[in-house]
Amino acid sequence: MVAEKEKKGNEKVVAWRYREKRPLEFNTESGIGVKELYCPEDMSDFKYERDLNCSGEFPYTRGIHDNMYRGRIWTRRVFVGLSSPFETNERFKYLIERGESGLILIPDVPTQMGIDPDHPRAREETGVTGTPLYAMKCMEEAFEGISLDSVSVDLRGESPFVAASFFAQFVANAEERGDDIAKLRGSLINDNIHQNLSFGWGFTCPMKPNMRLCVDIIEFCVKHVPKWHPFSLAGYDVSETGANAIQEVAFNFGAAIAYVEAAMERGLDYGDFGHRIAFSMSTSINFFETIAKVRAARRVWARIAKNRFGATKPEACQLICSVKTAGSSLTEQQPINNIVRNAIEALAGVLGGTQSLDVCGYDEALALPSEEAAAVALNTQHIIAYETGAADTVDPLGGSYYVEWLTNKIEEGVNEYLEKIDEMGGMLVAEEKGWLRKEIQEEVIRKHKEVEEKKRIVVGVNDFIIPKDQEIPLPIKMADKEEQEKASKKIVAAVRRLRETRDHEKVKEALKGIHSKLEKDENMIRPMVEAFKVNATMGEILGVIREFYGYNYDPFDVIANPFV
Repeated sequence: MVAEKEKKGNEKVVAWRYREKRPLEFNTESGIGVKELYCPEDMSDFKYERDLNCSGEFPYTRGIHDNMYRGRIWTRRVFVGLSSPFETNERFKYLIERGESGLILIPDVPTQMGIDPDHPRAREETGVTGTPLYAMKCMEEAFEGISLDSVSVDLRGESPFVAASFFAQFVANAEERGDDIAKLRGSLINDNIHQNLSFGWGFTCPMKPNMRLCVDIIEFCVKHVPKWHPFSLAGYDVSETGANAIQEVAFNFGAAIAYVEAAMERGLDYGDFGHRIAFSMSTSINFFETIAKVRAARRVWARIAKNRFGATKPEACQLICSVKTAGSSLTEQQPINNIVRNAIEALAGVLGGTQSLDVCGYDEALALPSEEAAAVALNTQHIIAYETGAADTVDPLGGSYYVEWLTNKIEEGVNEYLEKIDEMGGMLVAEEKGWLRKEIQEEVIRKHKEVEEKKRIVVGVNDFIIPKDQEIPLPIKMADKEEQEKASKKIVAAVRRLRETRDHEKVKEALKGIHSKLEKDENMIRPMVEAFKVNATMGEILGVIREFYGYNYDPFDVIANPFV
């Protein structure tokens, strides 16, 4: 924008006017060139039944259900990860009362690293950016008073190593409550490849036990928790790291292929679990690219399932998609604009045909979402669902020359990446070589350069800038260090009290049972569930598994196994 100063009496007024010229070249966030106009000739090779077809029909470009949102609105979620399970429970109930149909539980950093709150390296981070989940009692408090068979629960465990712990806690709590675990509904982020790529925590969660636990979770769910999605791919985290739309989908599918093949090597039939795989994706601020990305992803996955895994059941070819608005698109500057960003991104997810939607809080660039921000995020979804008409017809943008052309371009790019990954020997090899990280780093540099050179405008950051004191104030509650320290000390005290009051011999026997199952190469989920029921902690359970595979009991090698 160009600013012109005018005088009205003694006042100075800044008047904004549009630039007379825009860039000669236009590109999506992924760098796909965009033409001025799209016409039938841009779709000369397009075939309706092969590339589009009706919703609910292969290759599911238009959606996996025949009537999509006319039959049922997507699952509406807002993530929750407050400093204690009790506070998290209060927020869950607050959101359920306001129409939330699915819960997301976010653990704090120490939990994600597989260590307990009283670990020397955990204390400053305990309860800071998520909920500490170290024992079954945490799940008891987080879901107290909530009917588990009436709501879908998304557990964000990231790596299988930690995800197995969350899942075992959740199942243990459900059984102790007397709930039928066969009725539990939800999903589990269970993806070590992406965790290593996004966070670099491979040293805390070694690959070999991770792959085993990933398959254990799938096997356990097939047999005992059939309504659960045993692994959800963390494509969203990869996108937040800097991957573009094509990389996000390709790396998502590359990881999924690795996990599916590991499960099939165990002897599991893809037809028994393929319909329960979930894919987590980002809805970026590039509106049409997001829509095309989700549509292309369904088509690519349908063909992978059919041609690579031999899926014969229609549902095993359908991509279950969960999307979250892009936290990386939110700005500290003029945070009220984040409400607009969230709404646009949420609408893109809906028009793309998602099954589940999580909208960021407008204040997430500055703090954990407040109650007000969470309510706005949830109401954004309600407005899209019931006021805009976006949910009244299936795939309303289907047939748009631009959208169909862009869907094809993303599909082509995804397939090219998957071919490269296969040539390297698969996703595990590509990750170990550092190739995935290098690809993303190059993309991050390209995007930053575009913003620096104003080839891509970010309102309030590199243009349309206003002084901080002129921003519209919002009720943003910044983190209070003293409150965090008090909360952390309270949690550490609770862990120590748990260790002092539990039956030490029962815990010791339960941990021996885990070691015995490891030696026999049997499924680990049930013994983990039983260990949590006698109040073993996550750090203790995962420590036993680490030792079995030849690693230190403690990933930081600070504490020793107290049961030896």
